[in-house]
Amino acid sequence: MQDARTISPDSVQIYVNFSKHMASADSNYFFNSPVGCELGMRKSWVNRVEVTIAYATPIGLALAGRYLIFGQSGALASSIGIKSGINAIEGPDKQTTVVFDTSVPLYISYYPASWLAITGVPMYSLKTFTLDSGKWMHSLVGANINLKVGGRFGFFVEGGYFRDIKLKESVRQLSGALFFRL
Repeated sequence: MQDARTISPDSVQIYVNFSKHMASADSNYFFNSPVGCELGMRKSWVNRVEVTIAYATPIGLALAGRYLIFGQSGALASSIGIKSGINAIEGPDKQTTVVFDTSVPLYISYYPASWLAITGVPMYSLKTFTLDSGKWMHSLVGANINLKVGGRFGFFVEGGYFRDIKLKESVRQLSGALFFRL
């Protein structure tokens, strides 16, 4: 949950994100998740490039990198990234599923004010689900749309829709986050 601009090399951003994933009612592969929590840190060492590391409940870790294509100032900005993570979740059948996820997001933001951003994030995501009964891979395409309010501290609200390329099943996401920069 980010806007397109990378943070400046002299700062660190800490965030806490709460999200809920909801599967389509007729889904055979995806399920509704409990509300999850993610605690993360964004850091940049050089202009236009940043790294994010995050811990997600119940047991998860993610690493992401991003490059700002254009727009460190002005009304429009765009960046591209890659994110990989692993998480262990319990399904409705009480079986633990290990999910490995690699995503390629493209961030496109409009800044009507210095403290406000509206961002669209088209994304491709490859998810590998490992259970006792086997392993499945799913390719998802979709987008998130978010609203960021704040500068050094503030909040995000976000919604998303993703569809499996082969299975034609969908997952929706709702999220909210608080952030602050050091």
